[in-house]
Amino acid sequence: MSSIINRLQLLGARMSRNVQRRPERPPSDESSDEEQAAASINNSMNTSLSQQECSVCISVVELPVRLPCAHLFCYTCAKGLAQTSNSCAMCRSPIPIDFLLEPDKYVVGIIKEPSNEHSWFYMGCNGWWMYEPRVQTEIEEAFKSGEKTFKALIAGHLYVVDFDNMFQYRKDFPSKRRKIKRDLTSSSHKGLAGLKQEMRPEFPLGKE
Repeated sequence: MSSIINRLQLLGARMSRNVQRRPERPPSDESSDEEQAAASINNSMNTSLSQQECSVCISVVELPVRLPCAHLFCYTCAKGLAQTSNSCAMCRSPIPIDFLLEPDKYVVGIIKEPSNEHSWFYMGCNGWWMYEPRVQTEIEEAFKSGEKTFKALIAGHLYVVDFDNMFQYRKDFPSKRRKIKRDLTSSSHKGLAGLKQEMRPEFPLGKE
């Protein structure tokens, strides 16, 4: 009996020493760990988004939006779906009416504007808008190579960009033209491809 008591006492002494040796974590470390965990989740989400493919354009998803059915698309691809079939390309679920009116509600991740000095813009109803990054790059390459016109697939429609006259029009609707321009990226504009600069705090429109 005494041996059992001695062993219990020895075990208790060891536990006591371990507790004393273990340093107490300051409260600031706990909040730091929480912040690091949140940042890790956000980084993981953005990384996974950047690696996913849009089923419409068959390219890495750009300006990602998630529809209520949970399927992910490029914003301009989803915009094209909303304007034509008004349904998801994957499951045929209807796209809400407010998608075209308030697309920022469906944005996931962080939308970033290009970091290059000059960018391409098109004239919308209320001012200048920056082209989406992929089309932006294609137009710049065509412009620098000396092409007179360039055809771009935007929101499910084929557009013709006329560099001589600096306007664009839909190939199947040539009478409706919009002005375009190449200007400083920092110049005043409404937003990126229809996504307003004044977006909700959790989905900021930032700079790279």
